[in-house]
Amino acid sequence: EVCQPVKRTCCDVPCTRHLPAATLQAFTYFDKDNDAQLTVREMKDSVTAVFKERKNMAHSLKDTHSIVATLEAGIGFLFHFVFAAIYLLVWGMDIVKGFSTFSATVLALTFVFGNSVR
Repeated sequence: EVCQPVKRTCCDVPCTRHLPAATLQAFTYFDKDNDAQLTVREMKDSVTAVFKERKNMAHSLKDTHSIVATLEAGIGFLFHFVFAAIYLLVWGMDIVKGFSTFSATVLALTFVFGNSVR
């Protein structure tokens, strides 16, 4: 006579028709092999998957936050640029001459200090 190994289970659900819909949905999420039994392994794998998904979501939110911060900085720079042009116009300065001097200075500083920043 050959003995069959006993499968360790967390809970057995012989009849699922009396369960509320949310409970049944949660049970089917954890019961991967659809045998109406939750094994310790199925429970462990499901809980681990939930925590990994939550961790990925946290990283995604952090990435979204950095993207929003970059957009805010870019839009802020654009507004400052526009207002600087308006101020130059109000003071009667030539905008092209002022910004071309500024951009040439920034370009020169980029070449000089560009590698040291990296």
